[in-house]
Amino acid sequence: MLGRAAYHEPAILGQADRRLYGAPVEDIDAFAALERYRPYMAARLDEGVALPAMARHMLGLMHGRPGARAFRRILTVEAIKPGAGLEVLDRAAEAMRDAEARRDTAPGDWAA
Repeated sequence: MLGRAAYHEPAILGQADRRLYGAPVEDIDAFAALERYRPYMAARLDEGVALPAMARHMLGLMHGRPGARAFRRILTVEAIKPGAGLEVLDRAAEAMRDAEARRDTAPGDWAA
């Protein structure tokens, strides 16, 4: 069931064209997906849609990556605060970037 899998691990959608149709395109990175979702979120926020209504669909976006727990925590805890906006998304993305940078610079083999 692609729908359920995509909800829990949205990155699978970034691979859909290549996997299903053999399309000669690169997979869409999670950070690129966030950037593409931003204008939609900004427009909905301007219309009065609450951030958690949109952020909840992104909770699995960073599934299995270093910093994913912080990403989810920021989106769930910070998004419910009154007046929460795209700065919450920015903080969550920055937490992911920080975690990945620490992984890339830390000694040892993270892949093991």
